[in-house]
Amino acid sequence: MITFTKDNSTIKDRESLAAWASVNNVHIDKMYIDDFNKNVVFYESYKYPTETPVFAGFVIWDGKKQIAWLIHDTNGTLGLDTEDYKKIKEYAANQLNKLLSMR
Repeated sequence: MITFTKDNSTIKDRESLAAWASVNNVHIDKMYIDDFNKNVVFYESYKYPTETPVFAGFVIWDGKKQIAWLIHDTNGTLGLDTEDYKKIKEYAANQLNKLLSMR
């Protein structure tokens, strides 16, 4: 099941985003967008229960509103080659496109 969580704390810049990511264990593993003009960051985070990583979540940071959204699966153990992972990745991309279209 896809979970979309808004973080209400103020994440004012990329430095505080990195600190927030560390505290919430959603560090940056794969950066997709770091757009300075639109003030948007979109990245993916993995967990490493074994040598093969599994999906931890997607993060969308809106620098204008200084908030982040975490998009993840409630099971928390999606392999990167599963259909459920592809669905959540598509969902995250759609949410990102909604944010970018408002800029």
